[in-house]
Amino acid sequence: MKASVRTLVLFMAIMPLLVCAQQPQKVNVLFYEKLAERDALNELNLNLVDAEDEADFWKDQERFEAELQKKEPNAFAIYLAKKKIVYLAHKKTCSEKCKHSALFAKHASKYFLDDKEIIAAQ
Repeated sequence: MKASVRTLVLFMAIMPLLVCAQQPQKVNVLFYEKLAERDALNELNLNLVDAEDEADFWKDQERFEAELQKKEPNAFAIYLAKKKIVYLAHKKTCSEKCKHSALFAKHASKYFLDDKEIIAAQ
């Protein structure tokens, strides 16, 4: 009898943890929006003289985004949406004085490809 009572008490104590573990985690929207804005502004203002350093920077950024998409798809969607907004705002004011590199242009193009609103605004 004591063993079954202990088992029941243990089960009752662990049950809330099991329920919480099965519930989807809420995405911190503000965190990922701020992260995206910070990353986008860093990318827009990137000024690396060494082409190898710039290539490494973009590889690291692409790796980060791929991992975020894989591990936290909802967070990635928020992150990507905010980066698109920042990039589009910059594109409206960008001129030859910005002097973005070819690697930047290649990377930035993905923020304009699959979004009908952004393509229409171009």
